Amino acid sequence: MSVPITQFAYLTATEADLTTVQQALADLCEKTRQEDACSTFDFYQSADNANEFVLHERFSHQEGYDQHLAAEYTQAFFQKKVVSVDRVVAVSAVC
Repeated sequence: MSVPITQFAYLTATEADLTTVQQALADLCEKTRQEDACSTFDFYQSADNANEFVLHERFSHQEGYDQHLAAEYTQAFFQKKVVSVDRVVAVSAVC
């Protein structure tokens, strides 16, 4: 049985132009949500600080998550350096 991968990633915008950041996040979401193993891929922007974002991602199995990380568009997103990843928290369901 596959174990789902569920994570929350905390990110900070490194690009001064938030429109550029938001567009890069939206592009990544659109492509990632089409992946077979992806069941959740949502970015949220902090209500207190427009430069802070939280990603909630869920993949049905490790192989699918690894494929996502290796995908050309995921690599291109990280190469843009529009955000820094401050922290990633892997979680598992309690109930």
